[in-house]
Amino acid sequence: MMRLQQIVSRPEPLVAVEFNATSFTIVSATATRVTVWDAISGRVLRAYAASAVCSAGASITSMCLDGRQRKFIVGDSNGCIRICNFTNGAVMKELDPHNGVVSSLVYVAVLAMAL
Repeated sequence: MMRLQQIVSRPEPLVAVEFNATSFTIVSATATRVTVWDAISGRVLRAYAASAVCSAGASITSMCLDGRQRKFIVGDSNGCIRICNFTNGAVMKELDPHNGVVSSLVYVAVLAMAL
């Protein structure tokens, strides 16, 4: 049985876990970080602190991948939703904030249909 590499001194509850079939990675989110794991070896490829992907002083409360699996979307305890680059964690866009905690995110692709 393969063991995943431990990256924190004490475990944190998971907020979300997504499988990225494009890069064959697993993306996990806790209140303090988003971590990208190699799906075969279990090795940590990269990790992004909540301070880099959330609004100031906020913790991560939800996360999902976009339809093409090139971005991850993070909701936080301040009501902010940010769209981040999957490869480098850079915040690409911040949506209008909500009045409370973002408790769940689901990406739904909208297809334009020609009539």
